[in-house]
This record gives sequence, C-alpha cells and structure tokens, in this order.
Amino acid sequence: MSLQLVEILKSKNEELFNNLSLVKKKAEILLSQIIIDFPQYTSHDIKHSEIVITRLNTIVSDTLKKELNEYEIFFLLCSAYLHDVGMANLKHIGDKWGENPDTIRENHHKRSCIFIRDFYEKIGLDDPHQGKNIGKICLGHRKENLHDINLFPPRKAYKNYKINIPLLASLLRIADELDITFERTPKLFHDNFNINNKKSKEEWEKHLSIEGVISIHNNSFIQCDATCEDYKIHRILKKLEEKVNGQLEDLPSHMHDYSEFIKELPRTFSMEIENIGYKDYNFKFSLDNKSIFDLLVGKHLYKSEYECIRELLKNSVDACRFRQISKNSFKPKITFELTESNEKLIVSDNGMGMDEFIIEKYFTKIGRSFYRSKEFYNNELDFDPLNELGIGFLSCFMISDNIVIDTKVDKGNPLKIEIDKKADYFLVRDSDMQSTGTKITLNLKEDIKKDIDLEAIIRKYARHLEYSIDLIIPNHKKIEIKNEGFLPCIQTMQRKPYLKRKSSKFKNKNSIIKICNDDFEGHFCFFYEEDYYNMKNIVFKSRNKRNTLSNQGILVNDKIKLLPKPIRDLCSLDINLKKNVLNLNVARNNIVRDKKYNKFLDKLELLLFDKIRELLLEINNSCNIDDFLNNYTTKFHDDCWNLILINSFFEKYYDIFEHNKNLNERYSKLFFDFYSFTCISNEGISFVKMKDLINQKIIYIDLDLEGFVKRSYLNEYLEHLFKYMPLNEDYVYIIRQYSVNKILESFLNHEPELFSILLIKEFGLNFTNIPHDNEKYNMFTIDSNIFQDNKLILFPFKDKIVINKNNKFIQFILNNIDNFNDTDNLIIKTLFDNPLNILSLHENYKRALDHFISNKMINKDDIPYYSLDEKELDFCRNNYIWKHE
Repeated sequence: MSLQLVEILKSKNEELFNNLSLVKKKAEILLSQIIIDFPQYTSHDIKHSEIVITRLNTIVSDTLKKELNEYEIFFLLCSAYLHDVGMANLKHIGDKWGENPDTIRENHHKRSCIFIRDFYEKIGLDDPHQGKNIGKICLGHRKENLHDINLFPPRKAYKNYKINIPLLASLLRIADELDITFERTPKLFHDNFNINNKKSKEEWEKHLSIEGVISIHNNSFIQCDATCEDYKIHRILKKLEEKVNGQLEDLPSHMHDYSEFIKELPRTFSMEIENIGYKDYNFKFSLDNKSIFDLLVGKHLYKSEYECIRELLKNSVDACRFRQISKNSFKPKITFELTESNEKLIVSDNGMGMDEFIIEKYFTKIGRSFYRSKEFYNNELDFDPLNELGIGFLSCFMISDNIVIDTKVDKGNPLKIEIDKKADYFLVRDSDMQSTGTKITLNLKEDIKKDIDLEAIIRKYARHLEYSIDLIIPNHKKIEIKNEGFLPCIQTMQRKPYLKRKSSKFKNKNSIIKICNDDFEGHFCFFYEEDYYNMKNIVFKSRNKRNTLSNQGILVNDKIKLLPKPIRDLCSLDINLKKNVLNLNVARNNIVRDKKYNKFLDKLELLLFDKIRELLLEINNSCNIDDFLNNYTTKFHDDCWNLILINSFFEKYYDIFEHNKNLNERYSKLFFDFYSFTCISNEGISFVKMKDLINQKIIYIDLDLEGFVKRSYLNEYLEHLFKYMPLNEDYVYIIRQYSVNKILESFLNHEPELFSILLIKEFGLNFTNIPHDNEKYNMFTIDSNIFQDNKLILFPFKDKIVINKNNKFIQFILNNIDNFNDTDNLIIKTLFDNPLNILSLHENYKRALDHFISNKMINKDDIPYYSLDEKELDFCRNNYIWKHE
C-alpha cells in the first residue's frame, strides 16, 4: 500500500494537517451548492475531491511524496478540495461570467482562483499568500499554459520553502481527469432526470461507460476499462486517452528540482474499450515505419555516408557541454577509435549519459529530441544544443548494421543497448560501464572498412571546438585533433602555360580580416594578384569560392553558398556560428533560407561592408605597397598602385550594384568615397575621385588601356595620342569603364557624351568606304590639317576606329578604289583585320604597300611618302603585350 499524502503532511506538520481539515469542511459546504445551482452537472462534491486525492496518491511516488515539503503537500491537498468551487454560482465575487452554466463550466478554474485569492479567510487559510498560491494551482488544473513561468513560477518562495506551482497544478490536472468512473454519475439519477444540456449529457454518458481505473507495473501505467454502446462516446473516450497521455508526457517538464524522480512517474494511460452494437474502425493517417526509416538513413538525405560521424560528434559534444555547464569542475573527453582491420568504430564521451527515461522517451522516438524537450529547458542552462531534430543517430546505419551502446548517468545504473537494424528491435540490459558517459560501438560494413579515413573525417568536422578530440587508429597510433583556428582554404587558380612562362615572378597575396560578434566569429579573406595584362598592377581577384560554415565548432558545409551572388565571390570566408542563429536543413549540412537567414545575412553583409571600408581606407592611406602586402616580390615604379587596387574591387564586383538591391546602397557609398576615374587633360593623365565629379560635365573616352607594362609608357602613349587634339577645359574627360559607368551615372544629373561623338561634330567625321570585313568596329575617316600624314589610326576607340584621311596610303586607296581587282580588295580588307593591335596593323600596312608597289601602282621611289609614325610603332614593338592576338 502506497503512502498517503495526508499522513505525510501530518507527520511533517500537524498544525497544517489540522488546517487542512478546516479547509475540507469549508469546501464541502461550497461544493454542495453546485448540484443545487446546476443540477445537470456531473458530481463536483466533496466525494469527487476525495477521489482526486486518491488519484494523487497513485500518481505521486512514495519517494517523491517524502521529498515534497510540507507546504507543497498542504497546497496540493487544499487545491484538491477547492479546485471546483468556481463551479458554484458565486454571485458575491462579482465575476464577469454571469450565470450561464456553459460559461461557468468553461471558466470555473478562473473563478476558483479569484474566489480563493480574495476570500481566503472564509475557506480557512491563514494568510493571503496561501490564497494566492492555492488559487494559482487551482487555476492551472485546466486549460492554462503551465509553462508560463510568470503565471506559474517553478520556484515560488513561501516563508522558507520553495513551492513548485506548475508541478502541483500538473499533478492536480491529471488526478482530476482520472475521476472518470460511473460512480461519479449515478445511473438512477441519469435515468430519471432529463439532462438536456449537450455538454452535460456527453459528460454523464462518458462517465457511465467507464467501469474503473487501476495502476499497474509499479504505477508506470494507468489502465481504464470501459463498455461503450455509442461510437460517439467511443471517440470521446479515445480523445480523453490522448489528452491524459499528453498531460503525462508534459508532467516531467515541471519536475525542476525533483527531476531525479522523473523515472518514477506514470508514463502511459490506456483506455481499454469493449464496444457493443458497432464496429470500431480506428482508421487514421499513419507512417510506414520501414519507408521512413530508409528515407532517414539513405544517401538521398545525406551527401556522404560519413556525415554520420559528424552526427556522432555532435551527440558527444552536446552531452559533454550539458554536463560541463551543470558541473563546473568537469573536463570533457571525446574519443574516436578505429579497431584493428577497421572492424569497429568506437565513439566514447564522458558526457551526461542516458537513463531509462531518456532512452524510452527520446532516444527511441524518431523526430523527438531531448534537447528540444521541456525537461531540457527546465534546467535553465546557458546552452544552445547542436541536436534539435532527433533523427541524426539513424544516419549511423549508413555505415553499420549492428550498434551497441553503453551508457550511464550520474547516480544511475549503467545500461547496454544493442540495436540490429535488420531486426528493428532494441535489447536493453545491464552494462558493466563504471563511469558517467556514453560509448557507442559500430560494427562497420565491409565497403566502409576499405575506404574510411577517420583522421581526415574528424579533422574536417571538428573545426572549431573548444576542446580537442582524441583519435585512436590501428597500430595504436593516438592523435589529438585540436582547433587550428580560422584558416581559409586558399586555392590558386590554374593559369595557362604561356602565362606561367611570361610571369615567372608571379606571387599572389591575401589579406585576412577577423570578425567577431555575439552571433558568429571567423575570417574574411581577400585576394590580390598581379594583373600581367594591365601594367602589372596589383588587383582584387576572386580566387576561392570554397566558403566554410560551422555551427558551434562543427562543420556544416565547406562549400556553403552563404552569401548571395555576386558578393560571395568577393572573398573567402570561414565562419563559426556561436549559437543556433540559422535554421539548418534536415540533414544538417546546409542552411534554410528563411526569415532567420535574411536577418543573419543583413547583419553579416553590414559587417562585411564595414570591414571592406576599413580595408579600402588602409589601402588608400598606405604609401608603401611592400608594407601593405607583406613584402610583395614585384617592385612598382608607379605611385598610384593603391588607387588601381581599390578600383579593381569595384570593377570586379560591379554586379553587386546591378543585381542586388539590398546591397546597392552600401556598395554605392563605398564607390562614391573610394573609386578613382582615369582623367585625360592637357596636363596628361590623372585620377579623380567619384565625389569630385558630381558637379562636373563628363565626357567619356572609349580607350582600351590594358596591356601596358608600365604606367609611364601609358602616359607617353596618351600624350602622343592626344598631342594634336584640343580638349575643352569646361569638360572632364575620363576613360570610360563599362563595368562601373552605370554607377557613375546614378550620381550624375546628366548622361555623359562620348568623345568619339564630339569628334564627329567637331571635325565632321564620315564613315569610310574603305573595304573591310571587321564587323566589331565602325570605320571613320577624318580630314584635318592638325594631324600628321604619317599616322594611320588616330583614335582606337572601343567600337570606333578613326582613320587619318591625310595618310598618303589612305588617300591612294580612296582615289583608286573603283579600279581595284578582287586581289587588291582582299589585301585592303586584311589591313583592318585587327586594328587595335597596332603592330599587326603596321605589318598588314607594309604587306599592302608592297603589293601595290609590285603591281607598279605605287612608285618604289615614293615609299618615304608612305612611311608610318616610328614613334607609334616603338610603343607597340617595345611596350605592348598582344592580348588581341
């Protein structure tokens, strides 16, 4: 026979025992009024209260009864007597629910709370604090959310005692539901009284169908037997079964300081129904266990079978972190061991371990995780678990068909669990494990034995853990896997062989920027390299797209597309989330792009652009490239390297401006502050910041400036090109950069004109009728005495070639074009095959000249009149790299 709560109260505090007797007498008078005011209600008299106390004696184990303090027992028993006083028509409390029976029934828990709180003296309580606490317990006996700690505090102070309000309310709620037998509704009364209230009629018929309630298996299971002749009542009873089981499942989450007694709580309520006069078809949607099991262990969910090792690592890390927070002196230890011939993988940790309750309620339940349970949250630990879905362990069956688990909790008995995937059952027995923790032994499949590289796998996944992982591999070799910090994977792009020959001194560099805030930590890595085609400038380059994301030290994905394109091409990043700020997919190897992701991304992008600004400021203010790039091997003769490097950032990533509205404003602000345009004036070449062009009249010059080995050669070439060209000082002439011109124009109040169009207006340029097959360019001729006769190409614009009409050979072609035969026309057409390659152009020019001399159309003695500008030819021969070849 179990201990009685009343007797324990008497042994703990006889005065409270005597007070309880007074409360019972007061309650009996109030409860007797219910049948008078609402005769159709089921019984809510003092007999019901006594049965509730009987059920409490069944639900609460003897050890827990002894552990509850005297006031918790007193408050619980008082609540058992008083919880239904709100069913009476208590007009004197002035409540807002009126006299409607259904309204009073639905809100009687609130009415009871108010009455007990406000009229505590009339029911025999000593002080208003007792009334308030008992009132809250009665309030919680139905409907209310017992996890609302403001309304139901788990550690409410009363005198020198802690009162667990939600636990007492939860116990009362279950005990109240279990007074459901026919004794509560006398059949004689039912048969001779016209019950016309629908809700009351259902309650009466429900109770009349139930024969009794018993507890079995040391109170672990509660069984209710019923005989039912109405399928509607049958459904009501099954819903009651579901409701009580939900309350039993929720009960452990309210134990708090009594959590060690969780395993002594009842676990299941079963409604055994004998149906008469109808067939019981309990059809409902259900899952095909085998299909779901296969779905959760297959490669169609995970990218690799070795992701199960990440799941095992996460389990051990969570167990160790949980125990470490609970026990300050604890030192975590996690070991992965591969036995001889790769027969077995053994994973052991000294974490919190598992007991029967956790194994039954969480480990064996697919999709249910202890770390998302109320039992976990009630520990109130500053701990963000890695495991949330309760399916990760199933991935182990990708590499093993037989698994053995030894586990032990503090002050608990060790257990051994043997799992055979093929048999789909667990064998649980006593284990000889001595210390707290868990050891998992996986008998590896044959194909896994051949291929597994355990060290590489652990190094991959254990990236940023706060403690090391011990690794034991065959031949008794022990390896310690430590956190090596944030080391972005820098992969050098494969260059073409001819570039390697020409650029033997090439050496790329990077700049690593540390980031750290409350949500994440890590590194951004920006890459620079020598641009061999562009005056050997140092420019931003996108070298690595392998961005890495870890969650609390464990790798999620090392090819993560965390940032939107094109910003993810900007740099390499290695980020570790400090807590669960992102939702991960079911396989836990990628992110879910939801509201949490958008919020995180906005924070990350803001931080990234702040860091880019710092980087650009550092570059802009640096006077020595060797200092900035850590003794970069190439020496520069130009004093504008920092401007070119900054410009390359905007020219490389202008897609951010064009295609990402969210980043447009941040990118544009950087552009406005840092970008420098190449400006042509009568004084030569210079650089002008974007912010200095706002109120200027801009003229675009379409010139291709890539290919010069040194900037001094470029300056000399531009001086030669614009030597005879008058430039209007009212305008600013800038070299047009197609990649960023839209950004420039977004800041201007006008659309810049093209310099080539102005030339047409100024000099009357005309389309030439010189034969050519090059569809990429429009050929113009210009007739002006300001240009030397020995120049052939005056201006090589992007899509327009301006030819000097005063050139003797061009005059010869225009004067004789109608007399040329097919061979002559072919020779002329090849002249402009590649007009931007000046050296090639000069060679074609010489070949065409020789052709007409050999055909005696040009006198050999007149060759000096047709000679070209040797200065221009020198630029090409000595200083230009022929990227157009």
